[in-house]
Amino acid sequence: VIVPAELVVTLTHVGDQIKATWNDVHAETYEVHWFKDGVRFITELYPTNSVAHSPQGPGVYTVEARSLGTNQLVPGKWSKKSNALTQLAAPNVAFAHVQNETEIYVNLESDSEAYRMQLVKDGVPVGPIVTGVKLQPSARLNANDLPAGEYRVRVSATSSDDNTIPSPWIIARTPIYKLAAPLIASMSYTAERVIPREIIVTLQSFDPHTEIYCAQFVNTADGKPVGMIQRFRSANNIHLSLQDIPAGTYKVQLLASRINQNDGIASPWSDSGAAIVVLKQVTINQVALAGDMLMATWTECANATHYELALGEESPRLTPPLILHRIMPLAGQTKPPTMLKRPNTNLEPGKTYQVYVRPVADALVGEWSAAAPLKIQAPVKTQQSLSLNGGMAVIPLTAPLTLKAFTLEVWVKTAGAHSGGAIFNCDGAFDVFIGGGTMLCNVHSNGSGKAYQPLTAGHWHHVAVVYQHATVQFYLDGNLVYTANAGGTPGVIICNGRINIGGLRSDDPSNRFPGMLDELRIWNVARSEQDIQQNMHSALYPKQQPRRTPDPQQSSLLLYYNFDDGTGRELTGQGAELSLLDNAAIVQSDVPVTL
Repeated sequence: VIVPAELVVTLTHVGDQIKATWNDVHAETYEVHWFKDGVRFITELYPTNSVAHSPQGPGVYTVEARSLGTNQLVPGKWSKKSNALTQLAAPNVAFAHVQNETEIYVNLESDSEAYRMQLVKDGVPVGPIVTGVKLQPSARLNANDLPAGEYRVRVSATSSDDNTIPSPWIIARTPIYKLAAPLIASMSYTAERVIPREIIVTLQSFDPHTEIYCAQFVNTADGKPVGMIQRFRSANNIHLSLQDIPAGTYKVQLLASRINQNDGIASPWSDSGAAIVVLKQVTINQVALAGDMLMATWTECANATHYELALGEESPRLTPPLILHRIMPLAGQTKPPTMLKRPNTNLEPGKTYQVYVRPVADALVGEWSAAAPLKIQAPVKTQQSLSLNGGMAVIPLTAPLTLKAFTLEVWVKTAGAHSGGAIFNCDGAFDVFIGGGTMLCNVHSNGSGKAYQPLTAGHWHHVAVVYQHATVQFYLDGNLVYTANAGGTPGVIICNGRINIGGLRSDDPSNRFPGMLDELRIWNVARSEQDIQQNMHSALYPKQQPRRTPDPQQSSLLLYYNFDDGTGRELTGQGAELSLLDNAAIVQSDVPVTL
């Protein structure tokens, strides 16, 4: 019987494994007991005199072994326990966060003599292993060259003692994200034909771990960033404000980041590729009227394809302009001119308008300039009146004029102290005479009333005669001066054929009134003293707006002549034009009536 020699077992560690080696006694099999902290945890058979085994956690490891022979051999004696190897306890990661944008700073809680750490991505170690000692229980892992993804830190305690095994790798719970740069698909303005306040950025792809998007304009001319970095929480709502961005051509750069920058490494800046244009607000240098031409000049906007000039009473931001001109480049030129010369149309004299200019570049519309006032001077208004001068005027009637009540108003200027004559004649049905300081009214050819009221020669006086219920009232300069009974039975006054102004008949030069008349009004109602005073000094219709259709508030006005357009045109549209006979003419006057 051959008794094998006693084995001598030696433990070493190779990497993170325990290697047991013993003397080779040429046995067919070796039986090995593995102990941790003095407790056997496994027995295995091996065909060789060397074997490696993974530790079962921190603790003290020893091994004993014996050889096993063939049927002719007896088992060898158990060896003495091997030298001891100690596996260290894993350190705790106190915290791991990003510093200096690309470094991951790791701080450990450990009593180990030394340690090691490394990054893990998707369970696979990446990057170099970084080591440290107990006196400096922290380290920095450089993630600058690593691809985007989710990373975690793994750590292990180590020692310079050959009888010490590094602790198992422990992976930290908190992930560190290195974000991929977002890719910009397109950029657009907020809307066409609207002042662009924002640029809308649409992404082609983005990192799902992104929580903050940072965006900034970059000047294409020099590559320098312009304006503040703008931040957004959603990839679907990146609206870059153009406030405080000067005119120019820009690209957009974008990066992905995290709300808590300690747990993420921002992506590199991505470039939009395409460029956008920001238009500069122009300044109006001059706006004026030159004759009948509207003239305007303004400063240039370099990127404008054309300009728009708006003219109105309010800002075009509030209401559509009255006039909108587009100033395009002249033939053979690429830049539009910075001036406008157009005929002045549809601008009301006496009003002040506001002029605005803005640049346009294709679909992009710039900001309106500050307002430049343009005052349209009103033409000098000259009063014109009917001067009879021995002549007269005739109002043809296309149909009988039937009146149950009426009011006649007219401004009268006598030529001398004793000048007089008929100022109004309605075919014998109704006459008004002035002469010798007397006003006389005849109704149905009977002397209906006389008002002895002095009229100052060479001065204008307002005369009104009111007829109702067979009663005649005389008003001079707005005041009631005489009331008379017209006599007979109250009836209807009918004017046929024509009304004579300033005389009785065209073929009879007698009883002609030699003075001047103006603001001739005939109403089909008996007006009160208050009614007469209210507008005796005002033209009923301004000179710039000739009367074309009846005014509902003045529907009782039958005929109205004010002569201020230089003709005898009737202004209500209900009567014929007044015809001038003999020496009668329409001339400038000083009648006290405002237009």
